[in-house]
Amino acid sequence: MPSSPMPNTTAARAAGALANAAARTDLPARSSTWVSLPPGATLQVESGRIRLAGGPAMCGQVLLASGLPHLLEAGQAWCVPSGGGAAWVQLTNAGPDRACVALADPPPAPARFAAWTSALAGLPARLAGWRQRARATATAGATS
Repeated sequence: MPSSPMPNTTAARAAGALANAAARTDLPARSSTWVSLPPGATLQVESGRIRLAGGPAMCGQVLLASGLPHLLEAGQAWCVPSGGGAAWVQLTNAGPDRACVALADPPPAPARFAAWTSALAGLPARLAGWRQRARATATAGATS
């Protein structure tokens, strides 16, 4: 996980964020909350102003907000880098009125990777079966 997420306000990702929005969050004036976003997820500000801050993580828990806060206006979006892990982000309403934020799931993996994903999902069970057969063969060879 990056220790201080940087805002990425690309218009293309912001336009597609609402299409697969998983949740919308309203923040009252001067309130804040922490959210965990998976790699590739998009956070879009629909109304108001939101201040983003991240923090260093230890065992999946953020110890303290750090880094310079970044301000996003209505219509701007921030995308979690897809190369790392989940990002813990503190959302703070920086305006005098309510702010609305849409949290969108990452886009689905391309179809060509679906076969690899399903194959890798069954790999631990296959390895356990191979290990069990190898032990049975070794045990049978030692007794004869």
